[in-house]
Amino acid sequence: MDKVKPIDSIYDLKWQPRIMIEASAGTGKTYTLTALYLRLLLEKKLEVEQILVMTFTKKATAELKQRIFRRLKECLNRLVTGVESEDDFANELY
Repeated sequence: MDKVKPIDSIYDLKWQPRIMIEASAGTGKTYTLTALYLRLLLEKKLEVEQILVMTFTKKATAELKQRIFRRLKECLNRLVTGVESEDDFANELY
Protein backbone atom coordinates (compact mmCIF):
# COMPACT_ATOMS: atom_id res chain seq x y z
CA MET A 1 0.00 0.00 0.00
CA ASP A 2 1.26 3.48 -0.84
CA LYS A 3 2.24 5.73 2.02
CA VAL A 4 0.00 8.71 2.66
CA LYS A 5 1.87 11.94 2.13
CA PRO A 6 0.84 15.58 2.44
CA ILE A 7 0.56 17.75 -0.65
CA ASP A 8 1.26 21.44 -1.00
CA SER A 9 -0.63 21.90 -4.25
CA ILE A 10 -3.24 20.06 -6.26
CA TYR A 11 -0.64 20.04 -9.02
CA ASP A 12 1.56 17.77 -6.88
CA LEU A 13 -0.83 14.85 -7.39
CA LYS A 14 -0.04 12.17 -9.92
CA TRP A 15 -3.13 10.97 -11.75
CA GLN A 16 -4.30 7.55 -10.66
CA PRO A 17 -7.60 5.76 -11.14
CA ARG A 18 -8.44 6.62 -7.53
CA ILE A 19 -7.39 9.55 -5.40
CA MET A 20 -8.38 9.65 -1.75
CA ILE A 21 -8.34 12.86 0.24
CA GLU A 22 -8.51 12.50 3.98
CA ALA A 23 -8.17 15.48 6.30
CA SER A 24 -9.69 17.21 9.30
CA ALA A 25 -12.45 19.79 9.11
CA GLY A 26 -11.46 23.19 7.75
CA THR A 27 -8.33 22.01 5.93
CA GLY A 28 -9.48 22.66 2.36
CA LYS A 29 -10.83 19.27 1.26
CA THR A 30 -13.73 20.77 -0.66
CA TYR A 31 -11.47 23.35 -2.32
CA THR A 32 -9.09 20.57 -3.36
CA LEU A 33 -11.88 18.29 -4.60
CA THR A 34 -13.42 21.01 -6.74
CA ALA A 35 -10.03 21.85 -8.26
CA LEU A 36 -9.31 18.18 -8.98
CA TYR A 37 -12.74 17.85 -10.58
CA LEU A 38 -11.99 20.73 -12.94
CA ARG A 39 -8.54 19.36 -13.70
CA LEU A 40 -10.11 16.03 -14.69
CA LEU A 41 -12.53 17.82 -17.01
CA LEU A 42 -9.88 20.04 -18.58
CA GLU A 43 -6.66 18.04 -18.54
CA LYS A 44 -7.96 14.50 -18.93
CA LYS A 45 -10.95 15.51 -21.05
CA LEU A 46 -13.27 13.39 -18.93
CA GLU A 47 -17.02 13.81 -19.09
CA VAL A 48 -19.01 14.68 -15.97
CA GLU A 49 -20.52 11.18 -16.06
CA GLN A 50 -17.03 9.65 -15.82
CA ILE A 51 -16.10 11.32 -12.53
CA LEU A 52 -17.23 9.96 -9.17
CA VAL A 53 -16.82 12.14 -6.10
CA MET A 54 -17.90 10.71 -2.77
CA THR A 55 -18.50 12.23 0.62
CA PHE A 56 -20.05 10.72 3.72
CA THR A 57 -23.19 12.76 4.33
CA LYS A 58 -26.03 14.13 2.21
CA LYS A 59 -25.25 17.62 3.53
CA ALA A 60 -21.59 17.36 2.47
CA THR A 61 -22.64 16.01 -0.93
CA ALA A 62 -25.02 18.94 -1.49
CA GLU A 63 -22.32 21.42 -0.46
CA LEU A 64 -19.75 19.79 -2.74
CA LYS A 65 -22.15 19.78 -5.69
CA GLN A 66 -22.89 23.47 -5.13
CA ARG A 67 -19.20 24.40 -4.86
CA ILE A 68 -18.26 22.43 -7.98
CA PHE A 69 -20.99 24.19 -9.93
CA ARG A 70 -19.95 27.60 -8.56
CA ARG A 71 -16.30 26.97 -9.43
CA LEU A 72 -17.20 25.80 -12.94
CA LYS A 73 -19.12 29.02 -13.47
CA GLU A 74 -16.27 31.10 -12.04
CA CYS A 75 -13.69 29.44 -14.28
CA LEU A 76 -15.87 29.73 -17.36
CA ASN A 77 -16.48 33.42 -16.64
CA ARG A 78 -12.73 34.00 -16.24
CA LEU A 79 -11.92 32.21 -19.51
CA VAL A 80 -14.69 33.90 -21.51
CA THR A 81 -14.45 37.47 -20.19
CA GLY A 82 -10.81 37.67 -19.12
CA VAL A 83 -11.93 39.50 -15.97
CA GLU A 84 -9.82 38.51 -12.96
CA SER A 85 -11.58 36.24 -10.50
CA GLU A 86 -11.52 36.06 -6.72
CA ASP A 87 -10.76 32.36 -7.24
CA ASP A 88 -7.00 31.82 -7.59
CA PHE A 89 -7.58 28.53 -9.40
CA ALA A 90 -9.70 30.26 -12.07
CA ASN A 91 -6.98 32.87 -12.55
CA GLU A 92 -4.34 30.16 -12.97
CA LEU A 93 -6.38 28.64 -15.82
CA TYR A 94 -6.31 31.92 -17.70
